[in-house]
Amino acid sequence: MAGRERRWLAGSRPGLVLTLLAMMLASLTGCEKMLVIPDVSVPWNEALAEVFGVTVDQISLEEKHARLMAHVREGWHHPAQNPYFLIGVLGCALWTVAYGFFIHRGIRDRAHSLPMLAICLNFTWEAMAVAVLPNPVLAWTILEWSWLLIDIGLLAILWKYGAANMTIPELQRHFHPILVALVVACLVLQLSFVLMFGDMLGFIVAFVINLVMSVLFVFMYFERRDDLRGLSYPGAWLKMLGTACTSVQCAVLLPILRPDIPSWHFMYALYVGIFLFDALYVGLLWSARRARSPAAR
Repeated sequence: MAGRERRWLAGSRPGLVLTLLAMMLASLTGCEKMLVIPDVSVPWNEALAEVFGVTVDQISLEEKHARLMAHVREGWHHPAQNPYFLIGVLGCALWTVAYGFFIHRGIRDRAHSLPMLAICLNFTWEAMAVAVLPNPVLAWTILEWSWLLIDIGLLAILWKYGAANMTIPELQRHFHPILVALVVACLVLQLSFVLMFGDMLGFIVAFVINLVMSVLFVFMYFERRDDLRGLSYPGAWLKMLGTACTSVQCAVLLPILRPDIPSWHFMYALYVGIFLFDALYVGLLWSARRARSPAAR
């Protein structure tokens, strides 16, 4: 099998090179690109809005706040007409319960139950949400404080047991300095992202983190599939369902809050990608648990 794959790659290499050369020549000779901007004299978002056949609008932070609070009020008082806020609240509640399962499994197995990078990203996002980002919704503020405390617990488990669970000798030997540097780097990068792209509620970067976590969970499974150490099956289900709920809410809410953005395809790709990787992770855990004896689950 390996020999056939090598022969196939060797045979296809000239074709790949010719394809790349053709693309370069087409670009150099002025051939039309797939994305054509009809009017380059207007701001970027207006130009792209014309391409996609939509309209954009600039709103103030005051108007954005008013729209957010209207979303919350309508969600509380008229859930039949605007169910998306309560769907988001349900998603946050599911995530909170998932955190409890992750901590329980981590303490029981003496192993971090979330990927190392995901824990650092989560902790710094919560710290940023609590200390830096404006948040006018009381329910979200309470959730962010509770998640910060939970993330401190997850970070403590990682600090205590992480080195022993590392498979790379260099990482194991210098684990704690690397962990501190990683936390600092995650905080700086997330703050920079928020300031550069105007993600004042931190929702966009939160879904980027979520996708990173979902992908790393799959790799974490293959690293620990022999004993499933630290891997929480209920936590995996709750993360998947909780993120699905918050995805539904944000698919409706973010375009309302950011009418200056002409395309939300990036976010749609994040929503779908997160769900697919979460479903893959749940399926892998289900298959592994089914193959093990009940006592070993």
